[in-house]
Amino acid sequence: MTILDRPPELASSMQRDSSSSGVASAGSPYDYDNLNLSSSSPSCKPGLFSSIKDWRGRFPEGHFDGFKEKAVIAIPAGGKARRVVVRRVGTCNYDFIFITFDDHDWTSEEWHGDATWIEQPQGAATSWGLAKRFLTPDRVAPYSHVCFWDDDLGVGPEFDGDVFLQWMQAFDMGIVQPMIGRNAHAAYEGTSAGDRPHDNFVHEIEHVEVMAPCYSRRYWSDCLWPLLNPDHSSGWGVDIYLHGVRCAPEHQHSVRLPLDHVDMKSHRANPAVEERSNRELDEVRELVESRGIMRSEGGRKYRSYSVHVDEKCRLELSNATLIEGLVPWKERIEAWERKQAEKEERMKKATAAQ
Repeated sequence: MTILDRPPELASSMQRDSSSSGVASAGSPYDYDNLNLSSSSPSCKPGLFSSIKDWRGRFPEGHFDGFKEKAVIAIPAGGKARRVVVRRVGTCNYDFIFITFDDHDWTSEEWHGDATWIEQPQGAATSWGLAKRFLTPDRVAPYSHVCFWDDDLGVGPEFDGDVFLQWMQAFDMGIVQPMIGRNAHAAYEGTSAGDRPHDNFVHEIEHVEVMAPCYSRRYWSDCLWPLLNPDHSSGWGVDIYLHGVRCAPEHQHSVRLPLDHVDMKSHRANPAVEERSNRELDEVRELVESRGIMRSEGGRKYRSYSVHVDEKCRLELSNATLIEGLVPWKERIEAWERKQAEKEERMKKATAAQ
């Protein structure tokens, strides 16, 4: 694959359209408006996104067949990984990198030859340590976005990888995740498919979770990757601290094209893992505090948007809805942790009673 030149820098990830109140127009460096379209191509059917089927029907045939730049989805994977991700997301507009950490044989999978496989010795670094070691700026240079997903995610009927990539590129989203449908943690507001107005599909949120984040190449290579610790595994602190440093995009987003969380295992089931994760969280906090690189979040307002396409296939965010009365994220996490602890205590009692 040819390594493409980096797109020009933008002053902001989304440009406000002064001619229409509440509408953010695509300010993408990826020349999305001309994707797969020529002057003789038929126009799009204007309208708001309401469903995957309806949305695809608004674009000329072939519009989603090949993007100017692909995205890459990297997954640290053991033998229990959710193989459905590759089958349902597809490999037309995405490349996959699997970083394996056990001896499971993947060669029988029909898509094995379509993915890049990196074998990591058992007992070596896991998860975010692997991202630091293997998702280097040179490796991700051909892609518009880098997705680093857990291996316990499933693809539900409302997710469409091509539409997700279309929106990431059209609106130059720097930090974004699909909302989580089934078994959402709900620790961070706006990341669960049950959050926010259901007729809006793109949301400004306080924190993108480390379960299913995607990053623009620019943010990953120039901002986040240099701050990652190769010895860390949990990712604790990446979302709370590293997504909020001054070189990060001003807005983080979630998109209502939900994935499902299949494995609801808790760190509390393994005290050693929880202790290590808390230690990594403290180390990330100390890093950003010692360097003084955190952005002030005072007075931040969050909005949700509909997605609109016009007759020239230009995408816009419209119908902005201001989200008010949000519970501070620390309180949400504390409440979620209490619920998890209560659930685990009930399970222990039920097991003991058997």
